[in-house]
Amino acid sequence: MIINLLSFILIFPFLFINAQSDSAKTFELNQITVTATKFEQLLRIFTNSYSAFSEKEIKQDIKPALLSSISGRTPGLFVTESGIKGFGIGSNASGKISIRGINGMQQTLIVVDGRPEFAGIFGHPISDVYQSSEISAVEVVRGPASVLYGTNAMGGLIYITTNKHQPEGFNISTDLNYGSFDTYKIKGSISFKKGSFKNYFSITSDYSNDNRPSSSSKSISGIYNAEFIFNTSWSLSFNTYLNSSKVFNPGPISNPYLNNSVWTNVTRVNSSLNLRNKFGKYEGSLLVFFNNGVHDIYDGFHSNDNILGLIFNESFELFDNNVTSLGVEVKRYTGKARFNFPIIDKSVSEKAVYLLFSQKIMNSYVVNGGLRLNHHSVYGSLFIPQFSLSYNSSNNFSVYASISEGFRSPTLNELFLFGANINLKPERLWSYEVGFKTEPLKSTLFLNGSLYLIEGKDFINMVGIYPNIQNQNIKSITNRGFELESKFNVAKNLSLSANYSYLKSSEKLIGVPQQQLFFEASYSYKIFTFNVNFKNISNLYTTLKPNEKKQSYFLLNASLWIDVFNQINLYMKLDNVLNRRYEIINEYPMPGRTILVGTAINTNF
Repeated sequence: MIINLLSFILIFPFLFINAQSDSAKTFELNQITVTATKFEQLLRIFTNSYSAFSEKEIKQDIKPALLSSISGRTPGLFVTESGIKGFGIGSNASGKISIRGINGMQQTLIVVDGRPEFAGIFGHPISDVYQSSEISAVEVVRGPASVLYGTNAMGGLIYITTNKHQPEGFNISTDLNYGSFDTYKIKGSISFKKGSFKNYFSITSDYSNDNRPSSSSKSISGIYNAEFIFNTSWSLSFNTYLNSSKVFNPGPISNPYLNNSVWTNVTRVNSSLNLRNKFGKYEGSLLVFFNNGVHDIYDGFHSNDNILGLIFNESFELFDNNVTSLGVEVKRYTGKARFNFPIIDKSVSEKAVYLLFSQKIMNSYVVNGGLRLNHHSVYGSLFIPQFSLSYNSSNNFSVYASISEGFRSPTLNELFLFGANINLKPERLWSYEVGFKTEPLKSTLFLNGSLYLIEGKDFINMVGIYPNIQNQNIKSITNRGFELESKFNVAKNLSLSANYSYLKSSEKLIGVPQQQLFFEASYSYKIFTFNVNFKNISNLYTTLKPNEKKQSYFLLNASLWIDVFNQINLYMKLDNVLNRRYEIINEYPMPGRTILVGTAINTNF
């Protein structure tokens, strides 16, 4: 039944092709321009498989956590969850990101406003930091992006742009909602824009009791963005983000943790200063960034980590239809931790130079290439290449082939802390991909498909029995699969989208479904916007030992937006409408049917 349904969803748009007029104009429905410089545009030029989401799409999905919103909506991407909102950090593996089966905690890089973000000691992103209410746009790269962004981007990349789209003048907005299990959000923001200067400030408070005893989560976050445009050639922007989250872990249902006894408390601050230049055919930026995190865990573990970095790039046109980019990166990772007594106080550094180019040939062929030389203060140097070739026909159809390498440097934890091994090598993988993209109807229909093979080696695993444990480069993996994606604007007020992904791995992977199917329909009528989507997950391992467990489930979700006035919106969301019972993490049952209602108000002076 699922295969038949999939075939209908993905082939259905072709039924309308012959009835519509065509055009030679290229218009890519899945692309959203969220960055300005030619270098940042290379994120899309160099990546054939990526998905983009606008601020409207993210907000109308009405999910408190950003990663919950894009999981399933992106083919090949899956995020483990244990409740309505909070992920936490620790042993239950909630918030673990998988792209094409590459599902280590540190193997997908999150980049916010150009700065890479992850914990300096353990090297993984903190999933609770990324709240949907603060997002302007999101791009998801499926496949290695290490040539551009270095370590951790071996499996893929999530590029987040925070709120920057501001109207002229003075603006005040609020967003309030309340729902099942005493879940609520309170957000207020103020922005001011006049001529060449704009700034934005917001503060958000989130809370949920969640669906089990001792499983509540709460967070408070603040963001400030400012930009000053000096002239047509120079601009300076400052971005800072603070999030403080406390998440309680209820434990497995067979042995629950009672009386809120197991928790994590995380505070992270991320800031950057970006100087941009643009002179004719030359564009570039100098980005200085700083990430800091303080983590406290119920058992007495305390850590303080930071990442200080500088990224410089300059892009230019060597020839007609060419973009070339040169870049330099310097990063320093520092971490201190104690467990009743100091257990780590270490720093390591990375330096890199990279060259990227994109060349259009004979109006139909595009050659992309890149090379990164990366030097780590512990394991030394390595070269990371990437290459792709695409053919674009005059009727908006293209085919491509690409080969790319990704890598992940060992973390401070793996080198010096738990299972310490100073001789670790970086994890590496090769990705081979072929695919197609087509837009047979002008601004109406977009289709793409990809077939990939991933071969990874030197993955770091901990071996031995405590206290005699050590991290070693011992694991290899081979993943192969395919992805299909379709977007169809049936009419001005009706749009459909669908995606399907299939994965076959040489390993049995926990938290990675073999098949994902997602379908969404959005319909607008006067002041109302209706949205319905379903997600089908098949063959998801939740545990392998002592007995294997698999989950397959089907979720139906619906939402309604009402534009009461131009500046006032009401909304309601129903998740898991059919009240399905399922688990993503073993013995952590997910909530049944939930409801959330709210209002968003914007006032401009």
